[in-house]
Amino acid sequence: MGEKSEQKRKFILETARRVFVEKGFKNVTMKDIVEACKISRGGLYLYFENTSQIFLEVMKMESEEADDVFADSITEEKLQEILDREDRCEICHFCSSPRCREMEGVRILFLLRTGKREEAWERLCRNLEVQPWDVYMLAIRHVAFRGGR
Repeated sequence: MGEKSEQKRKFILETARRVFVEKGFKNVTMKDIVEACKISRGGLYLYFENTSQIFLEVMKMESEEADDVFADSITEEKLQEILDREDRCEICHFCSSPRCREMEGVRILFLLRTGKREEAWERLCRNLEVQPWDVYMLAIRHVAFRGGR
């Protein structure tokens, strides 16, 4: 891929990330991303097949950048504070609320960050047992565990 194509791809991913944050993964369509990027549908499909592929690429991009950004801007104490504040939002395993799913993702990432890889893996598997279609949890598995333990 040429430099210009790579820049366009990165622009799409960065823009799509904002759209995912704004609307939540399940509510984002390719049309939303096309409109946010101000490109044609065909232009988007040159780079990506669907929103799931874009979301996984965004997660990969986030994990690659996470070492520098995450370590510098979000401390373990800050993560713990977020979890403590949201403790009442403990996942019920049947909840499909985007906020609950995101908080569960934060919990798993916190466990990974604090060296509790086994506990993070167990929690992730428990979530996927109940909701195997949960793309958010599948993306965490793909990025944090490279598809498996």
